[in-house]
Amino acid sequence: MLLMATNAGGAANIIAPDRPGLLYAVNNKSGQIITVKKSGGTGATVAAGKTAMVMHNGTDYIKITGEV
Repeated sequence: MLLMATNAGGAANIIAPDRPGLLYAVNNKSGQIITVKKSGGTGATVAAGKTAMVMHNGTDYIKITGEV
């Protein structure tokens, strides 16, 4: 699945489902830091202008690739 973030007015969170094994490609075109996390989690950040793969590891979302 692809998540594309655009037009964030500041650092923003994407609250994703709390399901171990879910994988997302996050394309951050927002100009701000985006955090992908489960509700109440700390999650994984993707820098402005970068793309990374994140995955739910059974606890929260983690980055499984470097940012490109």
